[in-house]
Amino acid sequence: NSPAARAFSLSVIPPMKFKGHIISSTTIRRYIEAGELKKAAQMLGRPVSVNGTVVHGSSRGRSLGFPTANLNPHHETLPPDGVYAAWGEWKGRKLKGVIHIGHRPTFRESTRTLEVHFLNFNGNLYNQNIELQFLRNLRSIKKFRSPTELSRAIRQDIDRAKRLF
Repeated sequence: NSPAARAFSLSVIPPMKFKGHIISSTTIRRYIEAGELKKAAQMLGRPVSVNGTVVHGSSRGRSLGFPTANLNPHHETLPPDGVYAAWGEWKGRKLKGVIHIGHRPTFRESTRTLEVHFLNFNGNLYNQNIELQFLRNLRSIKKFRSPTELSRAIRQDIDRAKRLF
């Protein structure tokens, strides 16, 4: 092996910028964590998304009339706690959904969860991988006085999300 056989060429490419900021994974993660999903999406060239596997939850959503798929994210950066309108992708199907990220103060549950209610969907998603694309934050997490009041708020979240789709 002569030194010429190991030679290679190098091309230096200047960093990509967006509105004067260098595009980097660190910058994108910071925007996502700060809830600046539009800026993160512009840097990514696509909507901010989360991939994960559907796991069993407490079935709280089902008892309220809004069954949810609880997601175990695959090492993903998540936006701040809140309720979001989102598209879901499952086995090539595009599903409309409303995401809840955070704890459940109405039920005094402090564990942070990620769950999605898909509109007009009825099926078993357990152990399935899905992707969720965030469209817009609908509201922050709030403690409601009763499950009935929470159900009304979820219905309003769904109505607001439908207008975005």
